[in-house]
Formats: sequence, C-alpha cells, structure tokens
Amino acid sequence: KDESKLQKLKDKNEVTKKLYEEIETKFRAKGIKSFEKIEKLEADKKAIADDIKEVFAEAKGFGYDPKIMREILKIRKLDDSELYEKESMIEIYKTALGMEETEIASEENLTNSAEIVEDSAA
Repeated sequence: KDESKLQKLKDKNEVTKKLYEEIETKFRAKGIKSFEKIEKLEADKKAIADDIKEVFAEAKGFGYDPKIMREILKIRKLDDSELYEKESMIEIYKTALGMEETEIASEENLTNSAEIVEDSAA
C-alpha cells in the first residue's frame, strides 16, 4: 500500500518535472526575448526623455518658459471638445472661488503681449 502511494508520488513528480521543463523551455525561448525587448524600449524611452530635456533647455536659452511650453503641449493634445470642456471647468471653478479676471490676463493685455511677441519675432 505504501509502495503504491510512493509510486504515485514519483509518477506525479515526474509529470510535474516534465511540465516544469516544458514551461522553462518555452519561457527561455520567448520570455527572454520579451524581457530584452522591454529593456531596449526602456533605454529608447530614456534617450527620448533626454532629447526632450535638451530641447526644453535650448528653448529656455531662447527665452521661452519650459513650464508654459509644457502646458501648451498638453493643450495641443486635446481635441476641440476636450479643450472647451477644460476651459469651461476652469471658468466654473474660478467663478465659484470668486476669482475675477486679473489685469495680467485681461483681453487687452493679452492682445498687447501678442503684439510685443510678434514685433520681437520680426
């Protein structure tokens, strides 16, 4: 009786061992490649991030504010309806907080600022 249990355990262990070996073989063949691909993509991502930092540094050298540039880039990613929704929500929050349009952000000052930027670019 004990011998039959022992034999069943041995048989079960053999099956488990074979399954383990099959899984290990498949993993080595395909899994390693996946890890290598991910590592390469991570390296590419870091290189791209470094390139982006360099472009922001160049732009800062030309007098641009990287913080504002990042905000503009976020806005440019939005479609018209998303942009409208975002701007509407900002206005709702500002109104709820009792925030008035500041002198800096007034329509007239924005127009004057745009003219200054156009003149300096010419």
